[in-house]
Amino acid sequence: MVQVNDVTVAGRHAVLGQPKTALTFLVFGDTAAFRNVKVVR
Repeated sequence: MVQVNDVTVAGRHAVLGQPKTALTFLVFGDTAAFRNVKVVR
């Protein structure tokens, strides 16, 4: 599940349950900023 402001998105796929070695943000445009990013298990 991902929540950005008042928007929450959930999804299921086998790949999402696999261990990850990196966290990547895809950004379109010139700049991006992230505050209070939490990765929970």
